[in-house]
Parts: sequence; structure tokens; C-alpha cells
Amino acid sequence: MQPFNKFSQKNFFLILFLFLATALYAQFSEDFNDGKLNSGTVWQGDTSRFKINADLMLQLNSAGSDISYISTSITPKESMEWQFWVKLSFNTSVNNFASFYLSSDKKNLKDSLNGYFVQIGGSLDSIALCRQNGKMIYKLISGTRAFTGNATNILRIKITKDKNGKWSMFSDCKGNKDFLLEGVATDSSLQINSTIGIVCKYTSSNSTRFYFDDLYVGAIMIDSIKPFVKQVKTTSDSTLDILFSESVEQYSAEKSSNFSVNENILNPVKAFCDGQNKSIIHLIFKNYLISSKTYFITIDSVKDVSGNSLNKVQISFAMPEKAEKKDLIINEILFNPKGDGVDFVEIFNRSEKVIDLQTLKLASFDNIQNAIITPKDISLDMFLIYPNEYYVLTTNPDKVKQQYYTSNPNGFIQMSSLPQFNNDSGTAVIANDDGVIIDKFSYSETMHFPLLNSTEGVSLERISPDGETEDPSNWHSAAESVGFATPAYCNSEAINIHENDNVISISPEIFSPDNDGKDDILNIAYHLDQPGFVANVTIFNSAGRQIKYLVKNQLCGTEGIFNWDGINDNNLKADIGIYIIYIELFNAKGNVKKFKKTAVLAGKI
Repeated sequence: MQPFNKFSQKNFFLILFLFLATALYAQFSEDFNDGKLNSGTVWQGDTSRFKINADLMLQLNSAGSDISYISTSITPKESMEWQFWVKLSFNTSVNNFASFYLSSDKKNLKDSLNGYFVQIGGSLDSIALCRQNGKMIYKLISGTRAFTGNATNILRIKITKDKNGKWSMFSDCKGNKDFLLEGVATDSSLQINSTIGIVCKYTSSNSTRFYFDDLYVGAIMIDSIKPFVKQVKTTSDSTLDILFSESVEQYSAEKSSNFSVNENILNPVKAFCDGQNKSIIHLIFKNYLISSKTYFITIDSVKDVSGNSLNKVQISFAMPEKAEKKDLIINEILFNPKGDGVDFVEIFNRSEKVIDLQTLKLASFDNIQNAIITPKDISLDMFLIYPNEYYVLTTNPDKVKQQYYTSNPNGFIQMSSLPQFNNDSGTAVIANDDGVIIDKFSYSETMHFPLLNSTEGVSLERISPDGETEDPSNWHSAAESVGFATPAYCNSEAINIHENDNVISISPEIFSPDNDGKDDILNIAYHLDQPGFVANVTIFNSAGRQIKYLVKNQLCGTEGIFNWDGINDNNLKADIGIYIIYIELFNAKGNVKKFKKTAVLAGKI
């Protein structure tokens, strides 16, 4: 046997290097992260009209109206996959669109050539897989959705071709990798050549508004990821839609026995794939669904187009009801965040209804015009809030969770923007699509506990879900013991009014207003047998001296609550001791009710 000498070792590593280089070259990948156009990949064509921008994306950087291209070389294979991310910051048209060439027999992509390309945009505002023979264009796959007609269009597109000439086109219209099948076609009339590239056709106003990233050309990446359910929503009282993470295989998806509701009590009589979006399954039931009743659907054995079967899952759903006034309430608000924090509004479903947040908006209010302003969609998709659930509305859930503890990390909804809530005062509104106000809260920084050193980063919490939203005494600063906010869970100062045999009840009888989250507020609850009474509530110290005129001529309902935070009429904390709460109730018929209750204001000595 010939010894493994230095010469043969050198040749061995040379051969290994060439092998690895060939293997790597067969797979083309470019993310432009080095910040230079021609450092790793060698591009040719109109390279002076393209740049790598600050976000490390390839960007058209031209002027005037023209057609610009760049191209490079790859190693073609019998079976291939092409994948790329693209953003077009304009509404596409016949004079403003992009093309990604999968194969060309010419390096100049503006020449007459033979090849295949994906057109993004155009007169139909959609995507298409095309074959080019010379100057003739033949459309092989037409995109099923027109989604390049927006001011900003972000897409990720995937094309595969197998050895038998079967082409498949997939897309994600949000730029992620939740690909949906756009269509399939068979074409082997042209061989796959070694040139790929990008062509931009543009008018002067869009000469810098084309962006590309995450280019991949190589072997078909095998899909081994199982599909999962993204959403279950009712579309009527007898129909249900299931949205999967990807396109599903038709046979398993349309097998109605793969779906059962409430352990076979209510099963669909028919299941069928959506005609355009193959990730959606429509179910039809014989019996009607009951509003706000919670159902559980079991889904099993549904496969994606690659044959991956989802794990058996059980998911709750309900048929929502229309939100009426005070069904959903504003429960907490942070309008003066600390540092780099963000505003948030917490909502609470105090009703017995299941409510779809897609039908509601968060807004502010112009008191001069007496009108809702800057309404913002809470959710662009169906989003159910069940009875007794809390959700925080904010632009940055991660930042809120970073600054405050929450026992409900899933109780957050990220909105693209919030109405403007000023640091000193403002109004938050929950309204439906018709502009009907569901709840409204006018806040002010003066509503905070007056002994706080700073109100920055301190939320205002609702004390009672049954109390009036616009009653300032029904709000209090979040306790220091919970970090000055309780996002997505029960408020630190929350109470509920319970039935009581007494007309007037006091709780707790010993309270300590130090904002530590424990017995900070004295609650004075009333329970009347008829409406129409007017209340006056006065606080006296043990010497009989008036220290707080708490309520003056306030119209009462049949039940309600007044709150005292221990602050006197001089805006100072009252002394430790025993206090007399004097309540006077009278109505227009001359009926008068008078009550005296005692409470102890405690504190550290």
C-alpha cells in the first residue's frame, strides 16, 4: 500500500476543498449581511443602480423611469427550489413591478432570452410564474390573490421544480414562511440555465422603492414541519372556518370524520377546502350553534401537502355576540409610561357574552366636538374575549412585560398604534364599528394617589367593575407592592360589590392608605330598594371635626359604592385614628335616610 505522504495529503485536501466548494456552489444563498453588493456574490448588469441599504437589504437606487437588472450565476440542478423576500413600497401597475428570474440563457435580463421568472405585481396586482421564449411571455401559474395593490407590499415567495417538470408556486403575503400554495403547472420545454437575477420596471416616483432579501437557490428543502391550527372562527350559526398554518392536503381536510365537536355531540355534515386559500377548511353543521356557548372542536389526521399530519388537538371556540354598553370596560390605563416604556389600556369582559374584538376599536375623544377621534382597530382578525377575561392593548407587549409583572403573559394584544393619550389628561374610548361607545374613561394625573413621589410609570386602576367608569372615586393608583401596574390580571385595588342585608356597609373596617396594595381604600357600599336617592357623605374625626366632604348631592342607583383613600380636604393624609362616616340619603318624595358608620385608619407608627 502506498504510504500517505505529504504530497498525497496535500492532494487529498485539495480534492476535499474542491469538493466542498462545488457542493457549496450548488446551493446559492444571499442575505446581503456583509453590507456590500459584490463581496461574496458577483453581480453584473446595472449594479450602479442598486445598493445595500442600512437595513442590509438589496435596494433599487436609481432615478427617472427605466428598467434595471442585476444577474449572477448558479449551478442548475434537475430538481430545484428558489426562495426570496421582496418589498414593493408602492401600488404595482403595468409600469411598476418586479421580476425574479429563476433561469435565463442570457446574462443580460433585458435581452431577448429563454427562461423562467416570477413576476411580482403588474396590471393584476398579483404574482405569476412565467416562461419566456425570446420576447414572448407565457403565464404558467397565476397567483390566486391580488396582494400587491397596497401602499406597501411585503412578500416571501417560494418556487419548486421537480425532475418531471412539475412547478409549484407558494407565497406568504406577510413576508414570513407560512407558505400557501398558489398553484402548480407542468412545463419542461426549456432547460434550467445558470443565470438568475432581478429586474425592476419603474417610473421615477418608485425608482428607490424596490427591496429584496433572503435569496435562496438550491436543493428542494424537505418540509418535515407538521401543520398546526392558527384560528377557529364561526362564520354563521351553522358554519365554522379553520385556518391552518399552511396549505392542507384535500382528502384528509375534507374528511368530516376528522372533526368532532364536544365529543361527537355536534359534528359537521360537510368539510371542504376554500377555493382560493388551501389553508382554510369550511365546516357545515346540521344543528345551530348557540351564541356565547363555549364549544370544543377536536381535529385529527389532517395533513399538509407534504404529507405531514398534525397532532390531535382540541380547541375552544364560540359564536360571539354584539357588545353592548358596559359589557366590556376599561379596567386599567397607563398614560405616562416610565423611561422607554409604552402606553397601555387594559380591558375586561364583565358580561356573560363572548365578544369578538375585531368588531371594536380603541379611540380617544374630543370633548369640544363631543366626538370619537383617532379610532384604532383592536384586532384585524377575529379575536374572542370570553367572560371575566382581561386583555392589555399596547404597541409593545414585550416592553410592558419587561417593566411589570403579569400572571397572564398571553393576555396581550399588540396593536400597530394607539390613540394619543397625553401624560396629564385625556379620554380613552372603546367603541364598536358603528361608533357606539361601549365604555369611556376620562383620566387625569390628579386622580393618582396624592402622596406618590412620582406618577411616571404608575397606572390608574379601576376599583370596581360594577362602579361607574367616569366616577373618579372608582379609580386609584396601582399599588407599589405590585410594581405600580397589574397588566392583564386582577387590579391591586379591585373590589366587587356583593349583596348585603344592610343599606350601608363598610369594608374593610380597618384600612391603611399607604398604597401597598392591601386595604388601601375604604369602600362605602349602599343597597337601596328603589332608585332616585341623592347622597351626601361626610367624614368626621373622633373629635367630631369634619375632615372630608366625600360626596355632595350625588344621584344614586339602587346599588353602588363610594371610596375614600384617606386623603382629607387639605389634600393631606388623614391622621391614624377612628373616623365617623356620615351618610345622608334623600329623594324627591321627601324620604330621608341617615346612617353613621365607623372605620379605623391605620398605619405604621
